[in-house]
Amino acid sequence: MQNYYYKQVQFGPGGITPAVRTILAANVAVFILTSIAGLVDRFYGSDILSFIILRLGISPKLCLGGLHIWQPLTYMFLHSGLFHIFFNMLMLWMFGVEVERRMGTRVFVIFYFFCGLGAGLFSLAFNSGMFAIGQSLSMTVPASLWSAPTIGASGAIFGVMLAFGLLFPDRMILLFFVFPVPALYFVIGLCFFELYYLIFMQGGGISYAAHVGGMLFGFLFLRNPATITRAVGGAAGKLVKPAERDDYYDAASAQKKVDAILDKINREGIHRLTRAERAFLREHIRRQKH
Repeated sequence: MQNYYYKQVQFGPGGITPAVRTILAANVAVFILTSIAGLVDRFYGSDILSFIILRLGISPKLCLGGLHIWQPLTYMFLHSGLFHIFFNMLMLWMFGVEVERRMGTRVFVIFYFFCGLGAGLFSLAFNSGMFAIGQSLSMTVPASLWSAPTIGASGAIFGVMLAFGLLFPDRMILLFFVFPVPALYFVIGLCFFELYYLIFMQGGGISYAAHVGGMLFGFLFLRNPATITRAVGGAAGKLVKPAERDDYYDAASAQKKVDAILDKINREGIHRLTRAERAFLREHIRRQKH
């Protein structure tokens, strides 16, 4: 009798983790505020929303010329519309939850903002560099490269997606919600796609430079996690190397921790569990099902 084994394919990672929840809530809160500003502009003829986007998005003209040095950080909390924020936050939940579980919350927060900041700086350098080269060669270049703001969390999220593919290379992803593809192949294809569009297909209101920058800085972080973590935030803990597979999991140590949590439930009740303990139990149950 021949046995066949199928890899589990599921939609999303399950329950949300603390950092992903906080980042998602912050983005939604800012989106609501900017949406209100847009409504005020519509009814009163003001220009509040444009002012916010121009000052907080990344504009080379203002960031470099006007010393708006906060822009490579603030731009990642702004979104241009409902679909923009919906798909960014969906990707953050789908990929970020498991990456946070692997890295730990503190390291994941550093990783996320390292990718987002790196994506912003890469986009800033690329756009201003292309504009300067075009001007020096008397070429016709879009003025938007110098003045139009870049907004959105996608740079940081592309870094998270890269981390997912490297940390969970055999995990299956439903491409277009239909075709199962190993996460590593998905990430490799994504890298080539973004590089192609960055080089040959600029425009269309999409910052491919930010996407490529997010993946580049995500890769740099995963190559030197301990060094960057200490330099950026001094967070404790070590990150599993990208080359390692999911079988690093120490079942014996995990079972001891599960037993300790179950003893705590018996003594104090399940409502006394911390968020970290609840997340650990969910992850342990998920692994037992695989």
